[in-house]
Amino acid sequence: MRIEIRKKSNSLKSLFLFFLFSPLLSLSVQPALADPQWTMVWNDEFNGATGSAPDPTHWTYDTGGGGWGNGELETYTNTTANAYMDGSGHLVIQALDSGGNYTSARMKTQGVFDQAYGMIEASIQLPSGGSGIWPAWWMLGQNIGSVGWPACGEIDMLEDGLPWSNTVIGEHVHGPVGGGDYNGGAGVGNNYSLPSGTVNSGFHTYGVQWSPNQIQFFIDGTIEQTLTPGSIPGGGTYVFNHPFFMLLNLAIGGPSGSPAGVSFPQQMLVDYVRVYKLTDNGTSPYGGTAATVPGTIQAENFDTYNDTNDPVEPGEGFAYNSLPTNNVSGQYRTGDAMSEEACGDTGGGYDVDYTSPGQWLQYTINVTQSGTYNLDARVASSGQGGTFHFDLDGNAITAEMTCPNTGGWQNWQDVVVNVGNINSGQHVLLLVEDTMGAGNLGVCNFNYVNLSLVTPPTPTPTFTPVVSSTWRVNAGGPSYVDTNGNTWLADTNYTGGTANTIGGAISGTADAALYDTQRYGASFNYMFNVPAGSYQATLKFAETYSGDFGAGDRLFNVSINGTQVLSNLDIFAKAGANAALDEIFNNIAPSGGAITIQFTGATSPDPIAVIEAIQIIPQPATATPTYTATNTPTSTFTNTTTNTPTRTLTSTATNTVTSTSTNTATNTPTNTMTNTSTGTAQPTSTFTNTATKTSTNTPTKTTTNTSTATPTNTVTNTVTNTNTGTAQPTNTATNTPTNTSTSTVTNTPTHTATQTNTHTFTNTPTSTPTSTVTNTLSPTETSTQTGTPTNTPTKTLTNTPTHTPTATSTFTSTSTLTHTNTPTITPTYTPTITENIVIAEPYPNPSRGSPITFNIQVPGESTVTLDVFTLAFRKVYAETTHAYGPVTLQWDLKDISGALVSNGLYYVRIQVSGNESTTKTFKVLVLR
Repeated sequence: MRIEIRKKSNSLKSLFLFFLFSPLLSLSVQPALADPQWTMVWNDEFNGATGSAPDPTHWTYDTGGGGWGNGELETYTNTTANAYMDGSGHLVIQALDSGGNYTSARMKTQGVFDQAYGMIEASIQLPSGGSGIWPAWWMLGQNIGSVGWPACGEIDMLEDGLPWSNTVIGEHVHGPVGGGDYNGGAGVGNNYSLPSGTVNSGFHTYGVQWSPNQIQFFIDGTIEQTLTPGSIPGGGTYVFNHPFFMLLNLAIGGPSGSPAGVSFPQQMLVDYVRVYKLTDNGTSPYGGTAATVPGTIQAENFDTYNDTNDPVEPGEGFAYNSLPTNNVSGQYRTGDAMSEEACGDTGGGYDVDYTSPGQWLQYTINVTQSGTYNLDARVASSGQGGTFHFDLDGNAITAEMTCPNTGGWQNWQDVVVNVGNINSGQHVLLLVEDTMGAGNLGVCNFNYVNLSLVTPPTPTPTFTPVVSSTWRVNAGGPSYVDTNGNTWLADTNYTGGTANTIGGAISGTADAALYDTQRYGASFNYMFNVPAGSYQATLKFAETYSGDFGAGDRLFNVSINGTQVLSNLDIFAKAGANAALDEIFNNIAPSGGAITIQFTGATSPDPIAVIEAIQIIPQPATATPTYTATNTPTSTFTNTTTNTPTRTLTSTATNTVTSTSTNTATNTPTNTMTNTSTGTAQPTSTFTNTATKTSTNTPTKTTTNTSTATPTNTVTNTVTNTNTGTAQPTNTATNTPTNTSTSTVTNTPTHTATQTNTHTFTNTPTSTPTSTVTNTLSPTETSTQTGTPTNTPTKTLTNTPTHTPTATSTFTSTSTLTHTNTPTITPTYTPTITENIVIAEPYPNPSRGSPITFNIQVPGESTVTLDVFTLAFRKVYAETTHAYGPVTLQWDLKDISGALVSNGLYYVRIQVSGNESTTKTFKVLVLR
């Protein structure tokens, strides 16, 4: 069977829109498919300029040497010396030989792109080749970081060099069996010969068509072999139903032999890499309504699909996958190739029969309650049946389940397993037939699948978030009390990531136990609820030495409240192996009442973020810096102080005493005197003497004393201090404090007045009485007397006030002090480090047995440390000296024990610490 695979022209390449493949849809490609419709979801046409690097949004790199578990000789790099564009639409992966030191490239899409199922292909021209040349185009399971190899699975679309052949290509898979790889490391698969031509005389297309439980390898459009779970050796596990990422590399040595006698450079050319999926116009539930869970899903009611390009089998490859091309039993859904028959089980209906390994059925389900579920598969078989399993949304939720011998194709039994938690909402359930039953009688018949709720959903607890101004959390580990008595909480307040214990002796800290555990992941965060204020965050990191892992292998980013604070953090490069690294961030303001710290992997071979411990505390007070100016030249300060106080005192006292004395005396005496004399005589006299006196003495006195004391004291002090210092260099600091002092005195004058008023009245009335005397005589005589008294009083007023004021002054004193301070500051020197060799990759001028000398210029007293590491960050040499100026260090190419080091690349790190610190790291190639 040949499948037409379009070959692009090198002169004109199409541009395609990049899509991510959804793992929720399981796909299958069978040889019987007529003109399948493919949709490209990822590709690289390698159209870059001559000498440019591959697209970093498509590819990352494995770097380093050490054999890679196969005894390989090369060191992989990420430079354009080993991987570049040729300007004609090709990627060039180039292996170089520098005197027996080989370099090459190993490119991958890990962390950038992975996919489960579809068609994956590449057009490749292999190197001229020979013994020791080992090119490959292959895939690894994206879960390799958690399960390791071979449990992650490996799919090799192209492998040449075991041994090298110009016409024979290896196509294999590798997976776990008995603690090792299939067939003792040989894997499962075959080698195939090209029908014409050679692998290095032109481009050939190598790839796979991949569906659940099936991998078909093809070369130039011809299917060469098909692998299924039945192809795996006894005791092995089929591990190819999950996403994989792609790799391209050119290895030297290892199982491919010695490269002696092979000419270099060796070049592997790649025309394109393309990834497809079957065009999906949308599956839908049978009958238009998704099956309700908890509940029963009838096996015959698999999803439907309308494929106008294939009216005979419209759902094939989308809603189901059937090996027969027709409905064998010819009942129920006769328009589909999947076979159904009348069912004799209780309830009747139909069942699915004639099942075979590689077939699968898709069901859209609607889960109404989250919780833990049991899955009950109702099955029948006339002999020992085969095996099958279930996927949910592209992930296996059961292991392979065995169909028992029920005694007949209509004798039904239940096979029940617990499938764990399923969240509410719509999902895609896949029933996958894995292996054939005894006597090749098929897998088994299926009547229905029942999903029943075991554990009702647990209500989400209502709680009040803990708010604290201080947080200390031991990421991934238990609670811990540090050497300062601070308690670190067991890992809490995180979302995402995985806890891990790393162990290993950590240097540079008194609390190494805090660095023994970690939380890691491609993306995770911590959130701490805090009161309003300003905070300091301390993030604790460490990397432990692990094989070939080193600088550049793991980069990640850190953000606090949405602001990135660490970019491409490389713990190995910054601190080395097994060393504590603390990063401190100040003046953090909460956002929404919390501080959120986000960790995200960056583009690198291992795009994983890690954290060992986190501390959040209120921002410590900033100490006032003390500047000491010493050594050259002497500062002369002229301090001129002008103090011109001006005091203005205004005191106003008004004492007004008004005394008004009004004396009115009305003295009207009325004297009435009556004298009556009666006599008998001649004549008779009768008289009446009436005197009336009225005295009205109403003295009115008004005394008004008004005292007003308004003291006004105004004091103005003006102080001018001028400090002038001259030095070289000049550092001018202007300090203008304003001192305002206000003294308030309450002025409450007290007046004590003693007033003595003496009034002396002398009344000497002058009375002019009016008297009427009536004499009765013969004759009668009447006389009248009238008098007016005059009363002139004499007044003596003595007013002696005593005034004792208590004065209270109020004044405001404003003092402005301006300092112009020009001190002499000792200049700050940045130490410089120079080495007497200049090395540029790929290191054309290696050290050939001569010691390497490093000249370091340091300011004043400093400590200088020279460290030499392997590329795996194993320290081989160290030297420390104290210097008081220029110093020269020399590495005689020996390790700590005094033995000469091996040929190869080494990291050299020089650290200078003192008043000023600096670090410089570079590579040295040693060839003795």
